[in-house]
Amino acid sequence: MAGSRLEKLSTIFSRVNGLLRSKAMKEENRPLWFDIYKAFPPIVEPRYDRKAVHKAIPDLLYPEDIIRARFYKLYGNPDVVDLTNEQVKTTCQKFIENYFKLQDQEDVAEEDLFQKAIDNLKAQGIRLRTITEKESEEVAEAEMSSSENRSTDSTLKTEQTTNNISNVNTMDHYGVDDNLGSSNKT
Repeated sequence: MAGSRLEKLSTIFSRVNGLLRSKAMKEENRPLWFDIYKAFPPIVEPRYDRKAVHKAIPDLLYPEDIIRARFYKLYGNPDVVDLTNEQVKTTCQKFIENYFKLQDQEDVAEEDLFQKAIDNLKAQGIRLRTITEKESEEVAEAEMSSSENRSTDSTLKTEQTTNNISNVNTMDHYGVDDNLGSSNKT
């Protein structure tokens, strides 16, 4: 039945039911879901040719979603999240709780409320750096490490040059010719 498209003609329930009635499938081999489907049939039969009902899907945005998006846009993800420990709250979750606490206590503009919540987190000892601050720190660290590498390279080159000069002086002192490997002095 390589080219068969019988699933379009009826439901899986009616096909299995037909197999059971014709004894092509034994009663003990029937699927687990068959008895449940038989006891609790769906209101609308799930057929292939049934037209799908188009419903408008509502937007599921909560007030904290907008605040969370703004926080992540400004600060990125400031900490590592341990998904195995649900008791530890993320920095963003602490910020949102702080934000709503301040919102309930004071009647302040949204921009000031956001900044006060940030200040409260910083007062609690949480280190928050904006994305641009992080990037500038990374650039400064990269420049620092590259300048250290350059100074290390120049130190190594200076040492190599000094060693080469001392080797040449030693060879001249003993009268050793590099090309011949013999002594000029007799």
